Amino acid sequence: TVFYNIIKNSIESMGFGGTIKIETSKNDNMATVTIQDTGDGMDEETKLKIFQPFYTTKGFEAGRGLGMSGVFSIVKSHNGNICVKHSELGKGTTIELSFPIDHTNEIKVSKKDIDSTIKNPEILTILVVEDIASIRDSFAKMISLLGHNCNKAESGMAALAFLENKSYDIVFTDLGMSEMSGWQLADIIKEKFEGKISVVVVSGWEVSEDETQKHGVSFAINKPFTFAEIKNVISKIASK
Repeated sequence: TVFYNIIKNSIESMGFGGTIKIETSKNDNMATVTIQDTGDGMDEETKLKIFQPFYTTKGFEAGRGLGMSGVFSIVKSHNGNICVKHSELGKGTTIELSFPIDHTNEIKVSKKDIDSTIKNPEILTILVVEDIASIRDSFAKMISLLGHNCNKAESGMAALAFLENKSYDIVFTDLGMSEMSGWQLADIIKEKFEGKISVVVVSGWEVSEDETQKHGVSFAINKPFTFAEIKNVISKIASK
């Protein structure tokens, strides 16, 4: 909705042709999107009122003046900011949006965690199933630091292909994935491998013990999780 309304306004302001340029950038705390067009531009009054409800330059029949007001509300609801960075009549407009970066899914491994890690004499083969690449890569790195073998799958279907071609001791799977949920993957693993593979579900939501038992899941871990939690779960499964 946010980008649709901004780009729609840009297209309408350019009439029979022009250019829209979209740039993104980020630092440690903020992600920024800049949208620049070569349209009609705005005068000072319009720049000041563009995000006000019911303000429109199109007339009542063409627009109700709620598009950019709605954009403003959505951006603010995500703790972001939006502003007219530059606009000049006949020379186009530049809109800038910025949003705080959510670090809650980042996996942090401290030096103390690594130094205290005792390599298990039994090297396990572990599959990580996660559709967010950054989490998937960090997860696999932690498992490697523990001395175990690890493969990564971006979906439930990809995970099943791995399981067909190699023997695994543990599968860590996210719950909220497209194509196939973590619960569905756990059900297939339970039926097909008859309990020979331990399944651990990972979720940003609370998971009940009844759900884990129903799907034959060994453990449930909440996001964001820690290196110590992963180490503890793998140790418990290995000691069974």
